[in-house]
Amino acid sequence: MASDAPHDPPFRADHVGSLLRPPELLKARADRAAGKISVEELRAIEDSSIREVVAFQESVGLQSITDGEYRREIFYSDFYFRGLGGGTVAYDPTSIDEVYFIDREGHKLPLLVPRVQSRMRWHAPIHVDDFKFLRAATKRTPKITIPSPTIIHFRAGRENISKDAYPDLDLFWEDIVDAFNRELKALNDAGCTYVQIDETTLASLSDPRIWEPIRKRGDNARTLLLDTYPNVMNRAFAGRPAGLQLSMHICRGNNQSHWS
Repeated sequence: MASDAPHDPPFRADHVGSLLRPPELLKARADRAAGKISVEELRAIEDSSIREVVAFQESVGLQSITDGEYRREIFYSDFYFRGLGGGTVAYDPTSIDEVYFIDREGHKLPLLVPRVQSRMRWHAPIHVDDFKFLRAATKRTPKITIPSPTIIHFRAGRENISKDAYPDLDLFWEDIVDAFNRELKALNDAGCTYVQIDETTLASLSDPRIWEPIRKRGDNARTLLLDTYPNVMNRAFAGRPAGLQLSMHICRGNNQSHWS
């Protein structure tokens, strides 16, 4: 990644930071979706769960501390679904992605396809409040995790990115890069010194089993893997503030906690 910032992470060893949700948090999120509890009640349970998992991380000697991504339904949902405008990205419940997870028995686990309906623009800090709560809960280094710039394109494909909003994909990538530039600056301005990028696409593209579904939707897996995605990531991270350390989690997949 091109940047003037030094590539010297704060710790020799680190952890991914996306942690298993406790049963009470899973139940609270389901209850909120069903209208059984209020937003404030869900928030209180999130707060309590985060404080507990922070204490656990500290108790085992970790030096970087995350909130477990406990406020997120999906690891990328807050950034893309809520953060970039709200309503910009939506799932079509009738459309199932052929670019799938594969479980340990070789079964395909299809995913819903996100659809980009309008311009994806950064309007305000997305994870700054999460950082502030986490910083107040620990005396060690708070680490915020954010999804890779590649995720929505990989999941949606060109056919599910509105041609009215984005007649040219160059404009789509400009909006993504701008959003990351702004969010990283906002986190730095709030005092954040350590951010992890959750990158799930590169490992997926290394699996030949998904090359054909990607070709069928009009994309070239080799081009995405070796050109498009690295270029976008370099652009998204190049302008980060010099005091902000960046790490990247290249994910091999943890669907249904198979690798926990």
